[in-house]
Amino acid sequence: IEGVHRHKLPEILSDIVHCGAENLNLTGEAGTGKTYLIDQIHAILQAMGWFKKMGVKGDRECFILSANKDMQAPELIGRESPIFFETEGFEAGEWAFIKGAILPNFEHGGIIGLDEMDRFADSTLSALNAALANGFITTPKGERIMRHPAAIIIATGNTKGQGASQKYSAANKQDSATLDRFAGHFIDIDYDPAIEDAVCGSSELANAIREVRSLADQHQIKGAVFSYRCMIEARKMMQSGRSLAFVMHRICMAFGEDNAHKLGHGKEVKFDALQAWGEGGFTLDSATKGGA
Repeated sequence: IEGVHRHKLPEILSDIVHCGAENLNLTGEAGTGKTYLIDQIHAILQAMGWFKKMGVKGDRECFILSANKDMQAPELIGRESPIFFETEGFEAGEWAFIKGAILPNFEHGGIIGLDEMDRFADSTLSALNAALANGFITTPKGERIMRHPAAIIIATGNTKGQGASQKYSAANKQDSATLDRFAGHFIDIDYDPAIEDAVCGSSELANAIREVRSLADQHQIKGAVFSYRCMIEARKMMQSGRSLAFVMHRICMAFGEDNAHKLGHGKEVKFDALQAWGEGGFTLDSATKGGA
């Protein structure tokens, strides 16, 4: 959003540039823009020439990996594999180390985003611990792949490693060894009021969504997320002429009728086609209002 940036962004950039932070953990509710923030951080560091100053050759792409419990360590770090056909540097029958997904930026510099790291299985996190703390990865043959000084690992999560909650049942508990790799650099990422106001386009809509978000927490409604994405869709409906009551009922009903009542928007609001398009009915030319 032009002219608006997250208020935590300068703090995170300073951690990297001034404090030498190599591992950061952005923790907050779903839909608070944590993954997008990783891209933003990379773009700004690239634009200000920090990667070049740190000895990175050429422009590096920001790499973001979405975690899940079935992802194994070799996918991230690498594995030994037989070479079945003769290729450059290898003969058929030889074994070679096939680099994993995080290795290019780990070895040559750049951002490595571990999105929803609290979804990784314990065994995968254990394998990552050495990479996070020791500055190198050891291949099965005992060779070391050194971490570039500008290889920045940024994890995101809905929890701080405490495990599953009422709201985030898929989160796994992380051991102290993993959490210690991010010591001093756990950064809370909450919904940003400036971004909310800009996304919603009106304080009326922004305040209504903040209110139902608060009620969802109060009633511990599982899965009730009112994200920036939700706000964008609500704004589009408002701009089409639909009433605030219609829009709020629509987004609250996504969590079931009982929960919509708890959120204060369980009463159905009828769609008014006559108001929307007049006596002529729906046409492409007349569909300029939402009609509720």
